[in-house]
Amino acid sequence: FGIAGKAWLEWKSVWLAEVVPYFGKKKLALANQLRKCVKGEGAKEIQHVPLTDPNAYETMWKALTDRFDNVALNIAVILSEFDSLKSVESNKDHVGLLAFIRTVNSAHIQLKSLDHVDQVDSFRVNFLNSKLPFYLQEGWAEKVATMTSKERFHPFKQFVEFLNSK
Repeated sequence: FGIAGKAWLEWKSVWLAEVVPYFGKKKLALANQLRKCVKGEGAKEIQHVPLTDPNAYETMWKALTDRFDNVALNIAVILSEFDSLKSVESNKDHVGLLAFIRTVNSAHIQLKSLDHVDQVDSFRVNFLNSKLPFYLQEGWAEKVATMTSKERFHPFKQFVEFLNSK
């Protein structure tokens, strides 16, 4: 990764879920692995930290999170992916629909990891829905009709579930 946004979020998630548990309390090994794995702008943030420092891992990790954990920017990057989504106009465009669903799912997972799924309100969901084939737009309208008023204001979770059921 070299910039904030999707690359950082994905990299950070894998690092915390896979690498940190593997090395456990071996902080020197974690610091060494971090130095090997981080490239680009991230490497510039940690290259000055000597591995001989007993707090090298904590210092490096703090430098990375201070630089790249910009929640507002990360959310903006995630949501901007919606603007580049192509409309799936044909009922027979299964490849296009699959790409659409994968992009929306990815955004949902990333927003969930940031605890900001509610950033996708009904206006943005309606925008996404407008890019779907008519039969799915109708199906979504039927689903919305069964929701509470609170669910209607922030329906992204339900929209993702609806897409995954197709």
